[in-house]
Amino acid sequence: MTNVFTLVERFTFRHSSADLDSSTPPPSLPPEIQYWAGVIMRNACRKDDSRGGIRQCANMMCGRWESFPREFAKCRRCRKAKYCGKECQSTAWSEGHRFWCSAKDNDEDGEHHHGHPGEGPSRSGDAATTLATRQAQHVASLHARAERRAERERSRQLAAERLAEQDGTARVPPNAMRSVVSNLSINPDATLAALNAPRLPPLGERDDAPVDEGIARTVIEDGTGDDMILG
Repeated sequence: MTNVFTLVERFTFRHSSADLDSSTPPPSLPPEIQYWAGVIMRNACRKDDSRGGIRQCANMMCGRWESFPREFAKCRRCRKAKYCGKECQSTAWSEGHRFWCSAKDNDEDGEHHHGHPGEGPSRSGDAATTLATRQAQHVASLHARAERRAERERSRQLAAERLAEQDGTARVPPNAMRSVVSNLSINPDATLAALNAPRLPPLGERDDAPVDEGIARTVIEDGTGDDMILG
């Protein structure tokens, strides 16, 4: 018995753009016939609900059915055709599936993406793309986290500055203590005189006699010319 889908698949054949642009373009079928032939081929890949939802190998020269649902692998470009193995997949692509394989980007002359060697991106390529995407998302997450942390720090600093302004407190300039100490001056002569002055007796040994004012009075100069009197 003749497989009618093998005949219909021939009506999906389309010449390349290079052949059509040549000086003697080959004869081609009307676009309407090519379109409806492609629709028939895609419908041929539908699952058989009466047999538990299994599908037939899209290689029209094979005709093998799945023994259980989702046994065969789908074409990664159109997600319609299913194949029992890579050999049938490659054979079907060369025989005519490339003409009715409908990709999402509607690229008629582009490469198909079946996943077998030499005919599309491999699974390792997809894994590398997925890994790169995850790494980019991780870097973006870290950058966003750093931005939020910096924003919180700026908010805390701004709040502290506003609180200081409300309390009337002024920020101490840097090296303020160093400048104050550098402005102080010490008179060495007055310091030595104070150290060499006679010491007063302890309180228990004092009598009621008046103490000489010359002994009780010690003058210390603080560098500004003012005298401080002790006693």
